[in-house]
Amino acid sequence: MSSKRKAEVPLEDAAASITVCVRWAFSGDVLSVVSLWPGASVAELLESLPVEHHEVKQLRVIFRGRSLEATELLATLGMDDPVKEDACVFVVRRPPRLAILSSGKDSVFWEPEANRKAKSFSVREEAHCVTFSEDASLLLAGYSQGVARLYNEHGLCKTFSARCGSVLAVAFSSCGSFCITGSENGTARVWSTESGVCLRPLCRHSGPVQAASLSPDLRTAITGGCDELARLWCAKTGACLHTLRGHSGVVTCASFAGVERVVTASFDSSVKVWSCESGTCDMTLLGHNAPILSMAVCFGADFIVTGCFDGLCKVWALATGSCSLTLEGHGDAVRSVAISPNGKHALSGDARGCCKFWSLRSGSCKQTHFLRGERILDVALFESYRLYALSVVFYRHDPYAPGMAEKYGMPGKTDNEGFDPYADTVGPGIYGGIVKRDEAGSVVIGRQYQNHNPRPGPVYAGGGYTPINEALRKGPPALKPLLDKYPDLANDISTGGATPLHMCGMGRDNQHATEYLIRRGAKIEALDTYGMTPLHRMASNNLPVGAKALLEAGADPENTGQVRASPMEIAQDSRAKEVMSVLAEYLRKPRPVLSQLRVSSSGSQSVNVVYTQRDAKVIPVGFSLTCAEQRWDAEKMWLQLSDQKTPWYEADNGAYIYWNRGDGQWWIDAPDGKGVYIAKASAEKVPSDGWRALPGVAGPLPSVDFLAGPSNEL
Repeated sequence: MSSKRKAEVPLEDAAASITVCVRWAFSGDVLSVVSLWPGASVAELLESLPVEHHEVKQLRVIFRGRSLEATELLATLGMDDPVKEDACVFVVRRPPRLAILSSGKDSVFWEPEANRKAKSFSVREEAHCVTFSEDASLLLAGYSQGVARLYNEHGLCKTFSARCGSVLAVAFSSCGSFCITGSENGTARVWSTESGVCLRPLCRHSGPVQAASLSPDLRTAITGGCDELARLWCAKTGACLHTLRGHSGVVTCASFAGVERVVTASFDSSVKVWSCESGTCDMTLLGHNAPILSMAVCFGADFIVTGCFDGLCKVWALATGSCSLTLEGHGDAVRSVAISPNGKHALSGDARGCCKFWSLRSGSCKQTHFLRGERILDVALFESYRLYALSVVFYRHDPYAPGMAEKYGMPGKTDNEGFDPYADTVGPGIYGGIVKRDEAGSVVIGRQYQNHNPRPGPVYAGGGYTPINEALRKGPPALKPLLDKYPDLANDISTGGATPLHMCGMGRDNQHATEYLIRRGAKIEALDTYGMTPLHRMASNNLPVGAKALLEAGADPENTGQVRASPMEIAQDSRAKEVMSVLAEYLRKPRPVLSQLRVSSSGSQSVNVVYTQRDAKVIPVGFSLTCAEQRWDAEKMWLQLSDQKTPWYEADNGAYIYWNRGDGQWWIDAPDGKGVYIAKASAEKVPSDGWRALPGVAGPLPSVDFLAGPSNEL
């Protein structure tokens, strides 16, 4: 740790100095408290921190949810506002420059400057082509039989399907909201990545489409094919604007250089630059002596990098058409190239799995990495401060990222105990408050505030109650928008291990949200860190409306949780007469015995579990997740597909089985809501066999067996 001099405040400005508390964003731990004069910049703030000099460049400063530039002045940011408390800023380390190498089945996250592998993941099957979105949040892969699949941080999220032969070319729009695919039958299609709908077919080349791209303004598309032609299309109408003739070999690459020019490369070893307006060739770049297989255009459209069958890469200046660098070192065909956003580096991957990281200033190879036994189909370079990079296995949780504060709440200013004594009462710091999350987004477990509960539990992040808990008092009108967008919040964890149902048991207004939360998939027997169920909380605070809603939904009035006391005993200790009356009524009734079944022997391990019967009116959380992705109204869709009479079955991991009245079939869905198996049968009983796998699901078919207890025959 370097011994840095504390930033000096000019004597005349001492009274107006700004005291800044600097905390690590993820943990909330205090890094330093510094005093600076109002005219100080963010760079001076960073220089005053007790970290090594070389680490300063790896930090970024966040104030009021915004990432600050080094040149910004503290006074202009409002840190000197006299009516506000001393400013609190957060710092996070910038992740290193990251490269992604993909063989079409396996993808590796590599830190080229450190020459080490960060993470890796695999998709379902080997693809013909792959590409990444500009922010590394999505991967698009093309497969046989006209199928393309879209992957995000949770895995497979969309499947695009058309009867067009194998998908041989894929590309994203610059914003990532749209993509284009090119197919074996000579057609291309523009898709919405949000809805999965084909927006426009582009017909057609007389041979397979090998290259496709969308313009930055989304008005036009370019395709290149085995017919030695490139075609420029109107993305809105699908009309062919120009046919670009001039290549004497397969057009392997086609990309936009801004909105006015397109660049194509071919098996004929040439690169051509075309005018989008006239369709004429403005320039031909010659220098390769073998087929060109890959091409990347610099972000500013100043230069391009091409990869060749003979293992050479070349850097071309688009202003002059001259070759400025030749990058030598690959021993096989270069299948993919990429340029860093700042234009200083390039990445190339070849058919033997060798990837090279180049300096575009010197032309030297800085690092080499091998994806053993695999040909590299695509590479990508990213220098984004926040990475949501296809996190099947890699996810960096940023509490200040768009959507995170809306979902989980914004971390606030807390003391070393995780509690703000000026803002908090015995409330969010102990129960129902925003919790700290690690880089994977998981809740951080640790010591509770002032050992209020000796059991370790979720650590308070400051900032008050979570958004879902704040919405309880306002009921369904406030809860529905949140749960439609983030369905998993129905079982969100807050301080004290409280779920939203537990928080319904903490106030007379909150209790009226109980029935709606149950209908949206909230777990009625969840335990908090005190070992209490939601019914225990209703009993403790004498909330009869919430207690009745839980009991109607099947909550066990004799469940002692981990407190070794039934809800009735808790109610008696609290003199909760209204809840005692409700409990007495339900204790006299015979409790229905819920049936259970087991799925086994299937090729999808996440569904090989035990399932318990659920009420037909309750919406599975996984079902709501799928609706959220498609931007459907989950409540309306469940009413449409469920007959509201046939019970469905849910596993602890969120997988579920239900009868779809729309197609008359039973569905087994994975925890993420994606369908896996279907079986045609009546609603009377879940079939034991006769299941069929949905496309892309490999392995043996499942068998279903009912366990001890009543069957689900109606």
